[in-house]
Amino acid sequence: MLTFYRNNQLVVSLFAASLLMVCIGVVAVNYFNRQAQQETLANEQARRISGIAAQAEQQLQATQVNSSGDALADVIPAASVARVSAINEREVVVGSADWCETRMVKPADEWTLEDQQTFARHCI
Repeated sequence: MLTFYRNNQLVVSLFAASLLMVCIGVVAVNYFNRQAQQETLANEQARRISGIAAQAEQQLQATQVNSSGDALADVIPAASVARVSAINEREVVVGSADWCETRMVKPADEWTLEDQQTFARHCI
């Protein structure tokens, strides 16, 4: 075997190079196939998400507007009104359950930005 290699170094070198090229080709084909599959999956997911968004937009468009044309008022739960009246203007800790209840009955146009952020952080 060693004698064959010494006598035919060029042939053995060409064979090794061609074998290396075949291996590189197989790896490249597998890599590009995986990339194509991932791209196909991403496109399918984007298509599904676009379909969901279109369906949601259609549902939103189909939603009936208030027949009087007036803006809808804030919905204040009766249980919240009763609980806030029981609190009776005592000092409540910001972010507590009582504070959240008092904010529920306060009209939205009277809320400060800080109230909104605190409500979102502690009450939702």
